[in-house]
Amino acid sequence: MRRFLIFAILLITFVSVFRLSRIADDWHYIVSAEPGQLIYATSFDGDMTDWTQDEGTRLSTGVVDGAMQITVTTSGSGIFSVIEPYMRDFDLTVTTQAIDGPLDNAYGVVFRQRQVTTYAWFDLFQKQTRNDYYIFLISSDGYYQVKRVYNGEEKIISNWNRSSAIHQGINAQNTIRVVAVKDQFRFFINGEQVQLCIPDNPSAESTPLSNGECRGGSWQDTLIDDLIPDGRIGVTVQVGLTQPTGVVVEFDDFVVYGAE
Repeated sequence: MRRFLIFAILLITFVSVFRLSRIADDWHYIVSAEPGQLIYATSFDGDMTDWTQDEGTRLSTGVVDGAMQITVTTSGSGIFSVIEPYMRDFDLTVTTQAIDGPLDNAYGVVFRQRQVTTYAWFDLFQKQTRNDYYIFLISSDGYYQVKRVYNGEEKIISNWNRSSAIHQGINAQNTIRVVAVKDQFRFFINGEQVQLCIPDNPSAESTPLSNGECRGGSWQDTLIDDLIPDGRIGVTVQVGLTQPTGVVVEFDDFVVYGAE
């Protein structure tokens, strides 16, 4: 009986330590700053050691002529590149332009991106990793969108809506800005804050109409969402299944301040 108790205690201790080590996989230091304090800045004139690169045969990232250049060559693909520090509150701006490909492209900012590790309940050593994140996208034909990927499910928070603030066309530069404070997010294009068409039913999808109506929801200045509390920030290029291939986008002057 005594040996059995000792064995049981050792087994419980092992499982507890193992599970704590698995939980620690998702622990990260959160960078914080006072409002207006510079956190990070790069003009991509040097190397990209601060950035996590997502490389593949159908997509690539790299520095070309002092700018980060991302290429996606297959429909249904997406790529993001992020800086390593995890952040909760931030004020991010980046200058970007599509330099090749169709006008109905999609590129912009990824934020609160985090890798979450899970284990099968029947096998402590069977590990799976997923990416959770938000993305703010614009297109070269004058539209913008906000989406969230959480627990493997993609959710369109605010569907594609046209904005006169976007400089249209290939090689047209646009400055994108995202301000995050706790569970609240605001979005700007070329200095102009854009509204979001948020659905009244969180599980549904709303649709911006050409007459200015937000069908199935309401126009809001601020997104409130607490599913992803912190994560990394960076840039992204997305290509839908129905979009032509060969999208090339440049990003420059990536600057992050503490949020007001």
